[in-house]
Amino acid sequence: MRFKPQVARLQQRHAQSLLRFVADRYGVSIRSLLSRRRHQRLVWPRFLAIYFCHHLSGLGFKRLGALFRRHPHAAFHAVRSVRNDVYTNPRRARDFAAALLAARQIPPPPRR
Repeated sequence: MRFKPQVARLQQRHAQSLLRFVADRYGVSIRSLLSRRRHQRLVWPRFLAIYFCHHLSGLGFKRLGALFRRHPHAAFHAVRSVRNDVYTNPRRARDFAAALLAARQIPPPPRR
């Protein structure tokens, strides 16, 4: 079972690159994405970062909670909120589609 810690490190590094991507795209810092602040301009980018880390990196909610310094249920709520917003808000749906297309271009880090 030596493989699991290596996979976890790869997931973590891919999540960090996705965090950097979201921060750059929305003009916020990684520090503010990980902060406890709940300003409106931070909520959507933070939720997208959690969504991308979950779906593109394969991180579970427990690890997402630790990465974003939140309860695992908060990560679950973020993923569910993004999904709901995309279905109900056309502007968010367009933004999500463009961001997802760009985020999928970020390659996972190579194994060392």
